[in-house]
Amino acid sequence: MSKIIDGKMSEKNKMTKMEILKEVWEKFSVLIGVLSSISLIFFYNPSGYSYVHWIIKLPWEFTTEYVLIGLFGIILLTPTFLDFPSAWKAAGFKGKALFFIYLVVVGLLMYTTGLYENWHYDVWVAEIAIVAFMLWGAFVNYRDRKKYSVYGTEEQGTQEVELT
Repeated sequence: MSKIIDGKMSEKNKMTKMEILKEVWEKFSVLIGVLSSISLIFFYNPSGYSYVHWIIKLPWEFTTEYVLIGLFGIILLTPTFLDFPSAWKAAGFKGKALFFIYLVVVGLLMYTTGLYENWHYDVWVAEIAIVAFMLWGAFVNYRDRKKYSVYGTEEQGTQEVELT
């Protein structure tokens, strides 16, 4: 895509289908990271409009429809369970320190304003913290992948080595 010169691709710069698929997947994986971090809010939030609130009201029976509804809940939680360890590892010491400072400051603000007494606020703060942390981890993973893919794939010149 970036290898097109004057509307034509030179034979040397021609992108293979695999390179195109890799580039599309990199763009798509960022979107998956964002959606997976938000899926936790769709699974449960205290507003009353979440998957958990919806399934509690259902008259459960052992039918195909309800098995599919349960599968949908598992699908909503899977990205969070798969991406959170990756975000934790990608955040490094600085990211974890910022996450801890954020939680301390928000906890102090909730205590001084009395908001900690309502569990709805506690859940919202925890979910927003997890989503922000996962988005930070997705950003770091994306940034590192771009950085290393540029440097890791560039062809280096030959070096002469003296054998003695």
